Amino acid sequence: MRDADRLGTVLLRLSAAALLCGAVAPAPAGELVELAGELQESGSNYEDPCFWQDPADPKLSFGCITSKGKNRVECFNLTTGEFVGAARGFAGDVHSCDVDRVRNELVSTDSGERVVLVHKLPSLEFTRTLPVAETAEPTGICVLRAADRSLIVVTDEESGHVIALDSETGEVAWRWAHGLVDTEGVACDDERRRVILCDDKTGLHACQAFGYDGKRIGEPFGSAVFGGEPEGAAIYRCPEGKGYVVVADPDQGEFEVFRREDLTHACTFSLKSGSDLTSGTDGIEILQSSGWPQGLFGACDECSSETDDQLDLVPWPEIAAACSLETCTLAAEQAPVAPQSPARP
Repeated sequence: MRDADRLGTVLLRLSAAALLCGAVAPAPAGELVELAGELQESGSNYEDPCFWQDPADPKLSFGCITSKGKNRVECFNLTTGEFVGAARGFAGDVHSCDVDRVRNELVSTDSGERVVLVHKLPSLEFTRTLPVAETAEPTGICVLRAADRSLIVVTDEESGHVIALDSETGEVAWRWAHGLVDTEGVACDDERRRVILCDDKTGLHACQAFGYDGKRIGEPFGSAVFGGEPEGAAIYRCPEGKGYVVVADPDQGEFEVFRREDLTHACTFSLKSGSDLTSGTDGIEILQSSGWPQGLFGACDECSSETDDQLDLVPWPEIAAACSLETCTLAAEQAPVAPQSPARP
């Protein structure tokens, strides 16, 4: 998949028409889904993807992914596949990223320095550092909206806590112990007012939903279907709080889908490019916006590899067709919109 003459450029096989229109291609074999695109720049220890769309210009959509090997977050234009730049300034170990769609900001954990770094979008200009705690090891991250402010939720691997920081001030809004062992995978569900954590180190191999107060919601889910350690988690949103929770099952080279309402298992699927399966996945993400109203799914492939990392992309309708799942068109009022578009870089 590499070419020495193109090293350091994007490697892209992207069907832009299919992605923009949400076209559904027939799945070749039940739960196998053919990739639409593969994005790559440094190819060095990719970890976690996150997506952003300019509220004024759907064509200016970014697919970003943390590169632990380069200690930066690399971003690509999702319409063209072009590498557009990188968020820098990480002094320790860049780990996970998410996007605040209201504030148009990229937020990322630096586990080595025990901080969260914030960069403006689309310029990728560094704006501020938010300390987590002197004894923390922040890894997973997601953004939620609560009481008209953005909260940055991080998992602290050192203490086994979940910490919510005010995005602007860095003030701790809440902090609680999750009682799990290792929780890199985290997803924020604003509508259902819960945080989903996936524990990838216990023999249980399961995920658990929590309220903002740290109380468990229901029982652990997924232990009957995960073949190994669950990693990244993402939410596919449908109206009235319906939709799906998707979790990476890297040891099996699979992705598990759970119904968002009751967290019961709905489907197992794999991504493939020809005969090559997406595997070793840590982080995943789903974009739903006016430019991608039916959803775009992204997963890092061969994560933690020093030679062959990439960000794999597929439209949600193709996953839905393979698994007989629902495809939802996101209404404009369902997605937070900033009052104005930020200045171009």
